[in-house]
Amino acid sequence: MSFWKSKEGRTFLVLWFGQLISILGTGLTNFGVGAWVYLKTHHATDFAYILLAGSLPTIVLMPFIGAICDRLNRKVTLMVAEIGGGIASSGLAILAVTNHLQLWHIYVLAAVSSTFMAFTWPSMSAAIATLVSKDQLGRANGLMMYNESAAMIFAPMIGGAVIYAGGLPRLLQLDVLSFAIAITLIATTTIPRVVSDGEHHDNTFLQDAFFGFKYTWERKGLFGLMTYFFCMNFFGNMVWTLFTPLLLTLYNAKLTGQIEGFFGIGALLGGVAVSIAGTPKRKARGLLICGFIFSILQFTIMFPPSIALFVCIALGISVAGTVQYTCSQGIWMTKVPADLHGRVFSVRRMAAMLATPISFASAGPLADKYFGPAMMPGGHLAATFGPIIGTGPGAGIRLMFGMIGLCCAAISALNVLNPRIRRIEVELPDAEVKALVEEPEVQEAFPLPRECDASASA
Repeated sequence: MSFWKSKEGRTFLVLWFGQLISILGTGLTNFGVGAWVYLKTHHATDFAYILLAGSLPTIVLMPFIGAICDRLNRKVTLMVAEIGGGIASSGLAILAVTNHLQLWHIYVLAAVSSTFMAFTWPSMSAAIATLVSKDQLGRANGLMMYNESAAMIFAPMIGGAVIYAGGLPRLLQLDVLSFAIAITLIATTTIPRVVSDGEHHDNTFLQDAFFGFKYTWERKGLFGLMTYFFCMNFFGNMVWTLFTPLLLTLYNAKLTGQIEGFFGIGALLGGVAVSIAGTPKRKARGLLICGFIFSILQFTIMFPPSIALFVCIALGISVAGTVQYTCSQGIWMTKVPADLHGRVFSVRRMAAMLATPISFASAGPLADKYFGPAMMPGGHLAATFGPIIGTGPGAGIRLMFGMIGLCCAAISALNVLNPRIRRIEVELPDAEVKALVEEPEVQEAFPLPRECDASASA
């Protein structure tokens, strides 16, 4: 019997489908609310502050969320995430239906939703590593990327069409329904707990919260990867903060959604390529090369805009990004013991997002107050860059994209020279799962002190 017909394989597929529905619904809300805010205020700063409100609580709480994920059953933490996210979306829907929705409501509920949804990523990553055999991890991660692809394809298209027709309340209601479906599917699953050989540890909750920092710092290859993504996210988040405002400056919401849908199509193509051909044999080098490729594509956004150019850039960036993601996930999942995934992956996520508040907080004001005016006709940068990229609405944001793309390309090129990253797959042995224990779910939700190999070299 193949893995995908086994009990573990069926459990993974149920979880995967639940996440597909949930991510699609969240994508609808993210696009719809973002477009609603920008079209209402016409300020990139207000749009960026939504992303800031959604990221800051997650960054602060991530180490504690990781400790909770490792102490509780993965099913419990996934349920907490979906229920909390559903409550926040319900609040937005009620405010929109009653015509009481204001900007500060969106900031508050974005913070609440992101705090709960932060449980999803470390819990789902740990569940995948627990349920899926090592030889099938590439396929499993590819399927998870299909979820992201579907959200990127359909959420902007559907969201743009609904917003174009004036239906923000209906869009939010669809998100609430998606959470209800995801909660129902998760409730039908059983996810085993991981127990590893090693010494017993009676860590306090606070010690568990900081365990992931210590573990990653002691493994220089993993720390190097974490630092690389920190730097890439610092610059890259500025791009994605301003991409939707750039398109809305040039096109209507419906066409903006259609263009952004090609990010999903590219991610889908990348996922298919990974599922068929697998990830590169040298995953670390592969992810750095992919980082260099989509950095150059970011740079090309600087040139005079056209729908064809944006579509090609969206496809190329998302294909390279998908391959990079699957390479990174493959390294972390095979090098870190599954019973430590909550704590280690949360720190990894925190580091990747740490620069996000600075990026989100600075991108909008830079575009609105400096680059935007500077690239209007007669602006002080127009004479220098105007002959190359043009002037007028959106030109300042495009100039920012060009500069950011060059910075990201330099970061990827420099990290190729780091031997700890290049040789991470050779220097760090693969982690081994020693046992899977299926316990009654009530008992798993509040387990006794567990066994874990805190000194494992992975």
